[in-house]
Amino acid sequence: MTYGHDVRLPGMLHGRILYSRYPHARILNIDASRAGRLPGVKCILTAADNPPTRFGYGKDNTPFKGEIVRSLRDEVAGVVAIDADVAEEALELIEVEYEPLPPVFTAAAALAPHAPLIHPERGSNLFTIYNYTHGDLETGQTESEVVVEASYRLPYVNAACMLIVKEGQVLNPDFLDYRLFTAADMPKIETFIIETDDPDGPFGAKGVGEMGGTPTAAAIANAIYDAVGVRLTETPMTPERVLAALDKNHERSP
Repeated sequence: MTYGHDVRLPGMLHGRILYSRYPHARILNIDASRAGRLPGVKCILTAADNPPTRFGYGKDNTPFKGEIVRSLRDEVAGVVAIDADVAEEALELIEVEYEPLPPVFTAAAALAPHAPLIHPERGSNLFTIYNYTHGDLETGQTESEVVVEASYRLPYVNAACMLIVKEGQVLNPDFLDYRLFTAADMPKIETFIIETDDPDGPFGAKGVGEMGGTPTAAAIANAIYDAVGVRLTETPMTPERVLAALDKNHERSP
């Protein structure tokens, strides 16, 4: 198995992205003329090159931002060059004129009265409300020996990109029908682990198992802490480890 990030071909070109300098700003002008004249640069891309199709949850996102940037990771321009060094140098030659706008950095700040609107055309910073329920909570509480009640805040998790398709029909269209692959479902494959040095982030991201399960251990650890007052930081969180942590806390108590 070879990931696209790891492919190296003769004559391959290299791309780099110029990201926003501000978390929220209006773009007044982009001058990429100096970058375009740099030897080895094959192409400069800006919002003028965007396709007509918009994407994202609100169907309002574009590959390059031409009017407003709303985060430090918003893409302003792209460079295609003969090698990575030339592409990096070209980025430094692109001049962008901004008009900074008031930013918001947390969901609470975004929902506060009179908060700056990130998408003024929507009239609110609240994009949507998603309610998810599954199972019979009342029966589960009745049948449980112990019930722990608390509020938990977990990061949003994405990358649940596996679909089960049979004869062109998607068999797991939503999270209620979403079934994780088991060892019995997977074909026999030969796996090679290839490490990639990427200083900007895990853009050659690789994972083993379902990444959507990442917050589960933290949620269980928080529940144990709320119930008995000890913090476990390693898995598996077995009863023996809970008892050992309780004993350790007791020894520290005056």
